Amino acid sequence: MAAGYLENFRRHVERIANQYYPSEARRNNIMGDVRLMVVISPDGYVKAIRLLESSGSAILDEAAKQSVRQSAPYGHFDEEMGELSELRIIRTWRYSDKIEVTN
Repeated sequence: MAAGYLENFRRHVERIANQYYPSEARRNNIMGDVRLMVVISPDGYVKAIRLLESSGSAILDEAAKQSVRQSAPYGHFDEEMGELSELRIIRTWRYSDKIEVTN
């Protein structure tokens, strides 16, 4: 139902996340996974970001949240999404030698 919207979200966030690996984390070889729930309203704006699993580094946790904020808005919900009042997306941001966003 929302597969196209989710793919658009993934592309937007990955593009920003790949540009936003904090220099302090990179210099100090800080790596880890951050798991977030992102709540999006029908107009495509972020209603909430919830940290589900910390990387153990406040720098990386905040970088993941910032990539979501900087990627917004994500576009209005389309007709296929019906009357959804919000969309909750759970993703993992992996900060390592190669940044990636996974399911």
